[in-house]
Amino acid sequence: MLLQSNQEFLNHRYGMVVGDLNSNSQWDKQHRGCCHSDVVHELSKLGLESAYHRYFGEAQGEETTPTFFLQRNRAKSFHIDYAFLGKHWSAKRCEVGSVDSWISLSDHMPLSLHLSTEDAEDFGVA
Repeated sequence: MLLQSNQEFLNHRYGMVVGDLNSNSQWDKQHRGCCHSDVVHELSKLGLESAYHRYFGEAQGEETTPTFFLQRNRAKSFHIDYAFLGKHWSAKRCEVGSVDSWISLSDHMPLSLHLSTEDAEDFGVA
């Protein structure tokens, strides 16, 4: 599995995995052997947690804001885009782009994060 073979890279204190995972724990039963919850568990063992879920206090599979509209159809909405962050990152703000603003541009809504870290000086930020 890609996660296991990149543990050293992902386990970095500022590690993150961001993007369209095309998965959600709602579909776990359809993907036995390597389901979304398995990936979330593997990322958690590496110290990575979903910024969206931490910020909004929502459980995996119970997201209230979709990030994807299949064929740009508002009735076919899912949450499949994620930002898994290491513990040194803190999302000061987390937003999903408005469907009204973005649907003409893409079937994915942008996931926007405003991040901070307790170690800001490592990035030259005072």
